[in-house]
Amino acid sequence: MFDYPVYLLYRAGTDLLVLLPLPFLFAMGQICGAIAWLFLPQYRKLALRNVRIAFGDELSETEMRRIVRRHFRWLGANLLCSVKFTRMPMEKILERVRLENFELVENCFRQKKPFVLLISHIGSWEFCTRLSHFSRGQRTATIYQRIRNRHIDRHVRKARSRFGLEVFERSEGFGKAIELLRSGGGIGILMDQH
Repeated sequence: MFDYPVYLLYRAGTDLLVLLPLPFLFAMGQICGAIAWLFLPQYRKLALRNVRIAFGDELSETEMRRIVRRHFRWLGANLLCSVKFTRMPMEKILERVRLENFELVENCFRQKKPFVLLISHIGSWEFCTRLSHFSRGQRTATIYQRIRNRHIDRHVRKARSRFGLEVFERSEGFGKAIELLRSGGGIGILMDQH
């Protein structure tokens, strides 16, 4: 019942965000992430639990808490910046993004070797919607979890596929993803989702 009005608010918000300069969005996102850290204790506890699992006794409790706070800030910053990335020309994105070891991906495309990119939410995951920019005609895709609001879901799928990225919904199974890999394509998966 409220899906369409929520979708209209979402579109108005994203259209407004796109008008703002990227450095401002990044700073605003960090503030939003810090606020989320303050007011979402259940996610803060979950993140801290995951950091404890990852680092065990290697870090002090203070260091682990610092990592969680920083994660929330970076997550907020990347979320807001990713909204703008969906409408920025690739050349403008590459002026702001540093690619490290990306020659490994480019070599896979050049040799038509299949590959899987494991992407974290702490990074700018929407950058992967632009893999086709480097793909030399090879297929690229991502596996994602459907958004409950069907209008927002349709918009996000359309935005992600606009640059040639195929979008596979995880509940549909992995048959399409396996077929893509067998054809020598590349697929990005958010590794920190269920």
